Amino acid sequence: MNVVDVDRVLERCGFVAIGRDASFVPARGEEVEELIFHLDR
Repeated sequence: MNVVDVDRVLERCGFVAIGRDASFVPARGEEVEELIFHLDR
């Protein structure tokens, strides 16, 4: 499953994408992109 698939599934469940961020992950030794979602219920 790629990021686009995860994005679509979460939006279908009522989540709203509110941002993106990048963080360094020491275990991988690289930066990874993070998607930030919010759920109003």
